[in-house]
Amino acid sequence: MPTLSRGLALVMALLMALPSGDAFAFGHKKGKQQKIAADASPLTQDQRVLQALNRLTFGARPGDVQAVEKMGLQQWIDQQLNPSKIDNSALEARLSAYPAMRLSLHEMVERFPSPGMIRAAERGRLSLPGNPVERAIYRNQIFQLRERQAKQAEQGKQAVAQQNATAVPARGVEPIQMAQNSVSPPQSAGMMEPGNAAENEMQPAPSMQSGANTAVTDVDAARILNLSPDQRVNALVALQPGQFRDFLQHLKRPERVALFADLNPVQRETVFALINPQLVVGGEVLVTRLLRDIYSERQLEAVMTDFWLNHFNVYLRKGPFAPWYLAQYQDQ
Repeated sequence: MPTLSRGLALVMALLMALPSGDAFAFGHKKGKQQKIAADASPLTQDQRVLQALNRLTFGARPGDVQAVEKMGLQQWIDQQLNPSKIDNSALEARLSAYPAMRLSLHEMVERFPSPGMIRAAERGRLSLPGNPVERAIYRNQIFQLRERQAKQAEQGKQAVAQQNATAVPARGVEPIQMAQNSVSPPQSAGMMEPGNAAENEMQPAPSMQSGANTAVTDVDAARILNLSPDQRVNALVALQPGQFRDFLQHLKRPERVALFADLNPVQRETVFALINPQLVVGGEVLVTRLLRDIYSERQLEAVMTDFWLNHFNVYLRKGPFAPWYLAQYQDQ
């Protein structure tokens, strides 16, 4: 069996090494196996270049064949084997739109906290950052977390009440009374814990306690959208979590476009982080990977990066901090 395995591996290696387009037939003549080339004509220059581009890149882009022919195939291969010597400034210009991917791992985690960090802050196990922008990001995420917890508690309460209502009650005990006795009041994790660092930060604004006023929100939206980019971002950061949520919900599609229209990359990331910091990291990891695969002049490097990511099975859901690690992993 080891001999057979080695033989099969050798045959597969030989087949992979053959130029694409060549086919081989195997036949028997006088009891002896012969290998006959079906097409032994040499490849044209265009075919040789396409062969190299198909094997060493993600495929020929418009103009690639002509560029490689002009440079010379062997010289182009030598260049791809030394990627640091290849000018990649056009790609770098595109990647500059995603500054979060240039942060160190520590900076990225601080700026765009993970769900686990949000839960820790909500329970008072992690202090809220002093930076106003980062603090606002935490506050918005804690607000959303508590909304989800309250919704889940309410759904659980309704499910138990429905189950008890359909059950056969004990003599003298009404179904409603059974449900009341079996369900404790909903309580978000960490809401009643003493010393909760986030408690004082998460009290709803008075205007939000009795529901959002649509007219007032619309006026606020128009005012915020007419501010300069710096003032607009600062105004969003200053909103209470409930106000920020209602502000987004009342935006019409043209207003959503206007919200981001003239923001620079850092400001755009800040607004997206106020909505969901995890999507900033995960989304930009995917976008920058795709940009590298398409626009990088260091195509062999891009192909090998993809190969090793696949070989080691590295992906966004590999672990709780996988998106944060991936940014540096695939770049460095």
